[in-house]
Amino acid sequence: MAQWANIDAFKLLEMTFGGSGYDIACAQHKQPISYQLHNGKPLVKEVYFNPSFKQQLYFVYLNKKQNSREGIAQYKLKKPNELLIDAISKISHKIIHSKSLMEFESLITLHEDYISQIIQQKPIVSLYFGWYRGCRCCDSVIQH
Repeated sequence: MAQWANIDAFKLLEMTFGGSGYDIACAQHKQPISYQLHNGKPLVKEVYFNPSFKQQLYFVYLNKKQNSREGIAQYKLKKPNELLIDAISKISHKIIHSKSLMEFESLITLHEDYISQIIQQKPIVSLYFGWYRGCRCCDSVIQH
């Protein structure tokens, strides 16, 4: 809609629904990105992500729209401190540069754990895929 109206999509989001704008950033790029809000402004960087273990990565479509408003409201209510944001940013950087599937899974798990603490919602893997042990098997790889 913003593109059709020739206005800034992030500004439109801010003035209407609110939210991080991550989905907008993804829609505006044709390759992987890193995304961060800094002082309320989106920082988007295209990144190179072509891991040697890519044949072992799978994406599962749940066909369930999450209520992101609850997470956003929780985030705004109790904004995380800068140290936590910095830790999550460092984990994201490490994910992009993962050398093995084990390292990748461990980092994803750690990232999801931090995010779930912030938004006070359980990670999708624990809600729908509790039987899956891939992301929970290697916590010892990461130094908390």
